[in-house]
Amino acid sequence: MTTFHEVIERTRRRLMTTQREAISTLSSAVDAVDTAWPLTTSPRFSENARLSCDLEDVYVAGIGSSGANVVRGQYGSTAAEHAIGATVHVNPSWSNWDIAQAVNDELADLSSPSNGLFRIRSVDFDFLAPTQGYTLSGLQDFLDVWRVRYNTPGPSNDWPIVPRDKWRTDQAADTDEFTGGVQIVLREGGWPGHKVRVSYRATFDALTAIDDDIAAVSGLHAEAHDILSLGAACRLLGGLGAQRALMTTQPDPRRSAETQSRDAAIALGPLMEQREERVRAEAARLARKYPQATR
Repeated sequence: MTTFHEVIERTRRRLMTTQREAISTLSSAVDAVDTAWPLTTSPRFSENARLSCDLEDVYVAGIGSSGANVVRGQYGSTAAEHAIGATVHVNPSWSNWDIAQAVNDELADLSSPSNGLFRIRSVDFDFLAPTQGYTLSGLQDFLDVWRVRYNTPGPSNDWPIVPRDKWRTDQAADTDEFTGGVQIVLREGGWPGHKVRVSYRATFDALTAIDDDIAAVSGLHAEAHDILSLGAACRLLGGLGAQRALMTTQPDPRRSAETQSRDAAIALGPLMEQREERVRAEAARLARKYPQATR
């Protein structure tokens, strides 16, 4: 099992390589409204610092005797409970929340036509002899139909495949008649009182909790989990050029001779190539596993 937290940490390792950032831990649990975060150690930080714990970022409004006085749920994150001993990243280059957003953006992009990844899901309905058009309801993750089969009476349990030219779909059907706006029309196949099973290509669901199981929650198959950290790292590295160009804050303290403006792009190139190679490989795996039914 791969968790959301493991993908976040794998992405951080790709981004930071051998560099290390200051961390601390919570010396006691905090709830979603506590504004005092007690820390076991006191890394050097001051007011206006950013702390990251689990999927929450906070703003440091002041320093207390035992930790930080914070403003909760900053930078688009949501205030949440955190357990004793939870890791707190101090002024991270990329917080858990930053990385989590990039991972979910990558998940959403993987099912685009240019990438071609998907998962297979199914919906069943009862065949009715006089009916040709049926509603495929509740399919917010619908991409397109992969295969249509139907059950037959008797002990054979055959489930014949309906030929591709004997059904069609309409993803802009009248919602008054077809709830959700997705309709399938069968010109052939089906047995009265028995199930028709429509298997369809679907998008991936977003991850929301730090301990989410990637496969169980998102639907992305286990062999492709490494793509998430590759893609997230590419997305986050791609923003470094804009950060260095921002003139309203203190510039990068490292000398221009040490880090050229093109260095981020140079580092990004191999990651993008590796990511694209892995996406092609997984798209080929899915094409082999789920070939388009023609009969």
